[in-house]
Amino acid sequence: MKKIIIGFILLPLIIFATGVMFVLVGGGLNSMFKKDSGVSTAENKTQPQTEKTDVPSAQAPNITQVTKPAISYAITYYDVSGLTKDEIKANMTQARKGTFLEGHNGATTAEININFKRRQLADKCETVMDKFDLSLIYTYPRLTSLPSVSSGIAAAWNTFIAALKVHEEGHAKIEVERANILFQKLLSLPEYKTCEEFDQTYDVATNTHEEETKLIGAQYDKDTQGGRLQGISF
Repeated sequence: MKKIIIGFILLPLIIFATGVMFVLVGGGLNSMFKKDSGVSTAENKTQPQTEKTDVPSAQAPNITQVTKPAISYAITYYDVSGLTKDEIKANMTQARKGTFLEGHNGATTAEININFKRRQLADKCETVMDKFDLSLIYTYPRLTSLPSVSSGIAAAWNTFIAALKVHEEGHAKIEVERANILFQKLLSLPEYKTCEEFDQTYDVATNTHEEETKLIGAQYDKDTQGGRLQGISF
């Protein structure tokens, strides 16, 4: 997801891929890409959340500029059960019903949180970026009945999950690369006479970055046929 905190926050978006085809839909904190199909994944990509903190001009801030994005990874699961493929698929559908995963087997959520400290001086807007955090969260199904299924079903499930991970980690790699590009772009912004000018430039830079990242993610899904070429099938 993407969020913008009024310092500066980017918004999130979600990409869904299926074993047969991939469809990229939507964007923003509360919007998601949805695609109904057999094997699918969802990538939730966040737009940067930004916080802008004004510092009184009379106060000389002692703020440290961040030197690189802080990146964190986490994994969450939703539980499914069943002894046959049909039972497992039906249970997965039910488990995702009414959630952002509905219609999709997995997801990658990326959230960027950016914070700028700034103060308006007589001749310029002084800014320091003291936070640039990228949080990546993978969501995968977990088969709780795995110890009880046949060896064939277990093998098919493990292959399916491995392929989902390969595909979603590909999306995460894109997010990391794009976050580094955005970080350097923001770091190299010139000085502006007013903080309003800085805000306008920041908004253009982040919005452009978001649109470009969407296109790159969509191309990745097209190239992998939504993960099918990476083995997504169950």
